[in-house]
Amino acid sequence: MKRGREARELVKLAIDPEVLPFFQERAIQTLLAPSISQLPFRVNQFFSLNTYAGHEDKWLSDVSASSATYIANLIPEYIEQAQQQRSNGEGALIAYNSIIPRLLDKLPAEEAEKLFGQFAINDLFSYWNMDFASGYGPLRDLYSSPIQEVWKRKGAERMHSVIQEEIRGRTKPRAEHENAYSCYSNILGLLLYSNEGLPVSREFYQDEIAFMTLLGTGNIVDIHHTGQVLDLLEDASIKHRFARRQILGGKPDDWDRFRVNSTERASEAKRVIEEFPEDQELRAYLEAQLEDWPAKAGELMQRQSQIDQEELEVRTRMRTL
Repeated sequence: MKRGREARELVKLAIDPEVLPFFQERAIQTLLAPSISQLPFRVNQFFSLNTYAGHEDKWLSDVSASSATYIANLIPEYIEQAQQQRSNGEGALIAYNSIIPRLLDKLPAEEAEKLFGQFAINDLFSYWNMDFASGYGPLRDLYSSPIQEVWKRKGAERMHSVIQEEIRGRTKPRAEHENAYSCYSNILGLLLYSNEGLPVSREFYQDEIAFMTLLGTGNIVDIHHTGQVLDLLEDASIKHRFARRQILGGKPDDWDRFRVNSTERASEAKRVIEEFPEDQELRAYLEAQLEDWPAKAGELMQRQSQIDQEELEVRTRMRTL
């Protein structure tokens, strides 16, 4: 019996410029088909799209422009096939959605635009557990990728439309945890965690913050990101709108409202007062918070000292038992 063809062997064929197009195309079809049973030729292999291409699609960045066009033409057909499958179809659809952004910069403008029309900015299937939840993961990944920013802006335009439609009550999120505004707020915060710096331009990020200041009532990103966003914003009016929403947004007793409860928050409060001294409402709130901070800091230090002492006593007892 002949040994089955492994994925890495097919990848080598698909990206080798010296391999004839006929064989490259067969390798690509085998790598990406939602089901090998639907291929127009017989295949002997040891993997499936669901266990390989969805997680190991980096090779697509190395395909030639002609191969990228070939794949772009295959994707709609394969999506249709996957949608008709009762088993394994979901994994294939997720894989195709992650593949699309990898091809865009390799395609002519018209072909790229057409393929991007197949891209879903939201997770294709709803899920929720203790660690992860569905929402707009594909858009988050698009923003984090090294793709040209024109595609990130097109993704943002789609997201803006979804958020506006939900806020106007014309549409509803598929699940409560998939509220578009909340999901986008989370995405804008997650972008600040990148080890390699902001994966979008400062201009793009500022535009998205500006959009968010015009909608909703609560803080725009998690409170602990306040200082980071202030550092990124260059337009004074947008920065002012952000500061007001981030600090005064929501209800006074909201758990996630801006409060001076750390030296970091105190520093941010002083900074905002200094930058926008003419905003009396903002100034009054922050000065009141700063006035209460020394007493709160003392309480926190006392509480931490008590916790440290209790932990020391527990460790001491453990050594003497």
